[in-house]
Amino acid sequence: MKGIAQLWGGGRAQCLMGKKCVHIVRKQNVPEELRVITEPLIMDYARRIGADVNLIGTMRAFPDYPPTYERMQIFAAGRGYDWNICVDTDILLGPELVDATTVVPREAVGLIMNYSASQNFSVDHRFFRRDGRDFVPVESFIISSDWTHDLWEPLRGGTMAHMAMVFYEHQIAEYALALNIAKCGLKVAGAFPSGSQIARASADTERGIDVVASARAIVREWGGV
Repeated sequence: MKGIAQLWGGGRAQCLMGKKCVHIVRKQNVPEELRVITEPLIMDYARRIGADVNLIGTMRAFPDYPPTYERMQIFAAGRGYDWNICVDTDILLGPELVDATTVVPREAVGLIMNYSASQNFSVDHRFFRRDGRDFVPVESFIISSDWTHDLWEPLRGGTMAHMAMVFYEHQIAEYALALNIAKCGLKVAGAFPSGSQIARASADTERGIDVVASARAIVREWGGV
């Protein structure tokens, strides 16, 4: 899996003007003890960059898909915004984190991580073959502009046919995002330079570390309580 450093290309400074929305995705596997740490940080980030906030996860728009797919609500909810930022509730955002809309070029999708498509689900689709990048965005933090809003278009056709393309059902949203990137030939860029105050707390769970204790330690390191 590639992180910020591999994606970071410097970007171009953007105008601070523009209507923004931070969409907070409440993932079911994130414990309440972690959300009480992460969500206030995300809300504070939204306030600092002058963004509206939309909470995703309280109502289902796509009940035939796993809950993580609900982030595709941004296709409808994000219309009318110049910038849409999708943040999962296992993401920690520090007080000195820059406004990603001043970093990511308007013609690109901003990410913090990506991984190989062919190693995680079927890429037997003409869009993947034509695109050739073998690329999947990690869904935890993604920023798009009005120029790249096609990123959020929900999958067309039968649910079962799409679910059959992924190895694990929780990958379906990232499959949809990867397919849209390939279909539209969307450019990608790092959302932040390496060393920025952003961390994915659930990665500690994958390493067998106490995720809540680790999150508190990271916040203290950033000068929080």
